[in-house]
Amino acid sequence: MRRRVDALHGHQPGDPKKLAQVIIQLAHAKNLPLHLPLGKDAITSYRNNAAKMAKEIEAWLPVSTSTDHDLALSGYSA
Repeated sequence: MRRRVDALHGHQPGDPKKLAQVIIQLAHAKNLPLHLPLGKDAITSYRNNAAKMAKEIEAWLPVSTSTDHDLALSGYSA
């Protein structure tokens, strides 16, 4: 693990100076995002994980919704 980290040092895709600028921008922001992947590599990873999660949710949807009250299943809302 340490070798991997050392190999990336100075070769990472992100620019630390640009990251610092974003952190300052976020410190002054009124509406902060819940999630903010920074960098193309992070966005790709985030999108891949979100797609996997969406597939898993769909695959397990019958089980996930089976715990609702019967009234909720019939379209009742309070």
